[in-house]
Amino acid sequence: MESVATIPTLVLVCLLQLQRTSTTCLTLSNKRAGLVLTEYMRIPCLMKVEGVVQCTDDERCEWIEKQGDECVLYYFYGDLAGLTIHSEATYFDDGNLAGPAQNALTLTLPEEGLNGRWLLAVGATNQGFVIDMGSVHNVNVISLWNTHNAHWNDRGTERFTLSLSSDALIDAMTDWTEYYAGTLPDARDADIQMQTYGIGGCGRYVQFIAKSYYGSSAGLQYIRISGVSDCSASD
Repeated sequence: MESVATIPTLVLVCLLQLQRTSTTCLTLSNKRAGLVLTEYMRIPCLMKVEGVVQCTDDERCEWIEKQGDECVLYYFYGDLAGLTIHSEATYFDDGNLAGPAQNALTLTLPEEGLNGRWLLAVGATNQGFVIDMGSVHNVNVISLWNTHNAHWNDRGTERFTLSLSSDALIDAMTDWTEYYAGTLPDARDADIQMQTYGIGGCGRYVQFIAKSYYGSSAGLQYIRISGVSDCSASD
């Protein structure tokens, strides 16, 4: 638990506003459309719960919510736009069905037809793609939607890693910092569900690597990156 003395200024703004209004933590409501709500820090609550307070002095410090004897401070992070594919491994392409990584930058549900999802080459592992965010960002959350390859129900990513790099020379593995390693649920013969992962790191490039797969090959319906351009928010 952090003491008040070590809480960053943007968080103290929220606390001071609470004290000025003689209220404390709020009931979470009215989330901004298109933004991701992410827990930032927990501190001891200073006063009794009464009413709603919105922290308007800092766009990242938006809500405070009481949970037991603690106040939970939240940020809102917007979904990043203007993403491009910097590089990618050989993707599946049989002349009809093709799965370039660019497909994973657009959410296409329900999955239908021959396009609209990233598909790695059959049998490939430890490969993936790199997204260029255009500039260095604090990446707070990455959300993934697995694929089942439309009505074929024969592909999907199992184990994966998410890494960041700020260096334009990103070919060497030493340039990457891994922030998350996990397993996506098998989406074959199932509804595709969003899975959200906390990152909390700075970089310009996001690397998605499929370590293993379901069925014939790895794939992904959609990747969404949420964050801000100010990397001090990751402190």
